[in-house]
Amino acid sequence: MNPSIIISLVGVGISVCMLLLAYFGVISRILERLTRLETQVGLFWGSLEKSIPPMLKSYPTNMQKDVLLDKMAHAELTLDEAYVLRTILIEEAKAARENAIAYALALARLAQIIDDLERKTCK
Repeated sequence: MNPSIIISLVGVGISVCMLLLAYFGVISRILERLTRLETQVGLFWGSLEKSIPPMLKSYPTNMQKDVLLDKMAHAELTLDEAYVLRTILIEEAKAARENAIAYALALARLAQIIDDLERKTCK
């Protein structure tokens, strides 16, 4: 084989290796950032999960909602219970003048809980 062809092939091989290393380096940094973001979101919800339910409880007018909010705060909701709580909170949020932010945060957290539970049941 001609030495210039061998040198060209080695050069192409080294270039491909460098591109792969750069690609996997970028992927590695993206995964690290996603892990940090997931941790921060988890901490955010962890701090709010205990404080939102007391703001939305309506004892003694809606015991079902109060029980479901307690279950949500303790991460004990089933998928069906999450659907029921979401329906209740959506209806109350439409008429609520107070605690609008608490309703919005609770509904956002419920959406995440429902998504997680749906993924578990699909497996």
